[in-house]
Amino acid sequence: MISLSVVIPTFNEERAIRRTLDELLPFCEEKGWPVIVVDDGSHDGTAQILDGFAPRLQTIRHPYNRGYGASLKTGIRAAVTDFVATYDSDGQHRPEDLLNLAMGAAKCDMIIGERTPGSQVDVLRIPGKWFLTHAANFIVGRQIPDINSGLRIIRRAFIKKVLHLMPDGFSFTSTSTVAAIKMGFMVEFV
Repeated sequence: MISLSVVIPTFNEERAIRRTLDELLPFCEEKGWPVIVVDDGSHDGTAQILDGFAPRLQTIRHPYNRGYGASLKTGIRAAVTDFVATYDSDGQHRPEDLLNLAMGAAKCDMIIGERTPGSQVDVLRIPGKWFLTHAANFIVGRQIPDINSGLRIIRRAFIKKVLHLMPDGFSFTSTSTVAAIKMGFMVEFV
C-alpha cells in the first residue's frame, strides 16, 4: 500500500465534519494514514468538534478564511508522505472510495475520483462547470470526466513543483488537473 496522508479542508462544517471524521478516521488509522484537517478560519462549532478528535488527527488552523485552495496547500505542505489525498469535509465522499483510488495511485501522478450522476451538485453552478469542463477539455486535448472532484490522490513530488502556482480558491482542483495533464504527468479518473 502507498505512503499516504489525507488532507481535509474545512470551513464552517459543524453539521458534517463529525460524521465525516467518524467514518474516515477508523479507516485511515487501520491503514496507517495520517489525517490532516485544515480549519480555514471557521467561526461556527467546527473547531470544538475537531478538538474532540485530538490526538487522532493533526489540526492546522488558519486565523481567518483564506480559501479552499489555501487550505489544501497548507495541508500538502504539512504532509510528509509520498502521496497526499484530498477529501472534502462535507460528507460527499466515502472511505471505500478513497481506498479505490489508493489501489491505482502508485502508477500515476494524480488519480481523481469521478463523481457519478446523482452525486451532490449545486444546481446554480451547473452552467459554469459545464463551460469550465469544455474549455479545459479543449486546452488539454482530452476528455476530463470530473474536473472539480475534491476526492483525489496526488504524488507529492509532482504537486510540490506547482504548488506555488495553485490558486487559493475553489479553482485549485481544476487548475491542478489541467496543469498535471498539460505538463505530461499521468492523470487517471476512477
